[in-house]
Amino acid sequence: MLLIRDEIVAARQRLCTVYGQLRQRHQSGLSAEELCAELAAARDAIVIELFWAAVGELCGQASREASGIALAAHGGSGRKEVAPFSDVDLMLLYDPRAAGLVSRLTERLVRDLFDVGLKLAHSVRTVAEACRLGCADPLTATSLMDSRLLVGDKRLYGEFVRCFFRRVRHCGRRLAEAISGARLAERIRYGETVFLLEPNVKRSQGGLRDLHLPRWLACTRHGQPSLEALLRAGILTEEDRQAWQAARQFLLRLRNQLHFEAEQASDVLNRAAQVEAAKQWGYQPSAGLLAVEQFMRDYFRHTNAASSIARRVEDRLLSGRR
Repeated sequence: MLLIRDEIVAARQRLCTVYGQLRQRHQSGLSAEELCAELAAARDAIVIELFWAAVGELCGQASREASGIALAAHGGSGRKEVAPFSDVDLMLLYDPRAAGLVSRLTERLVRDLFDVGLKLAHSVRTVAEACRLGCADPLTATSLMDSRLLVGDKRLYGEFVRCFFRRVRHCGRRLAEAISGARLAERIRYGETVFLLEPNVKRSQGGLRDLHLPRWLACTRHGQPSLEALLRAGILTEEDRQAWQAARQFLLRLRNQLHFEAEQASDVLNRAAQVEAAKQWGYQPSAGLLAVEQFMRDYFRHTNAASSIARRVEDRLLSGRR
């Protein structure tokens, strides 16, 4: 009979408690940004705790040393934009001299996080391997643009950051075109118009992916995934930034809503979910429109803004104009 260790049981219970509390606070109007950040912090704490437990056991002592190994969050986990049932995106960086330990550590950590109830999307790479992906694969590159160190060797992680972003800027235009092309393929697959009957709030036109596209493209030009450089360059205006922030809050809140209602990862806004969201968010029939019609009108307004901003940044940065 397989026994689950006490710290795993405790972590699982703690995570369930956090989910329950955040669901209640979501229904009471907690902002999406706060909810995502608090959930990310709870997940981070569990990951770090289990990392040190594994290192201590594998090294034969209560060790707080992890020379040659760094654990980083990236993608949504790196941005602290995690929905209740979204994956935990982790990358274990290692010095080749620590290859033996990192293999055993990965096996242990993956098993423990699964037992806690977290769905893990992970990779194990040397700094050189991670840096090469800065040009080789647009999907991996954009995810690593939003990385942050959770625990481990700060020197090693710093080496990755310097190498990776230097390579991103070196590849510049070529990487920007690859990122734009990958996003176009995703739009085609999930819907090229914002006016879909049952859109995917993450991947369809005007969804969360389009909100992050300007940041990723800015990174290929300026070395950091930020809107600030686009504002300074006059590509975006302060009005654009406000519209971007409003769309982000709306879509993150909606994605949280979909996950809570489905009790699993779910990003498709089907008809039933539209009706439920309109009800939960307090929409009322008015001016000849049903509550759900008013909700969808707001959805289309925000996704249209996100799509417009993304397309404008693509046009400016990929046309070669300054």
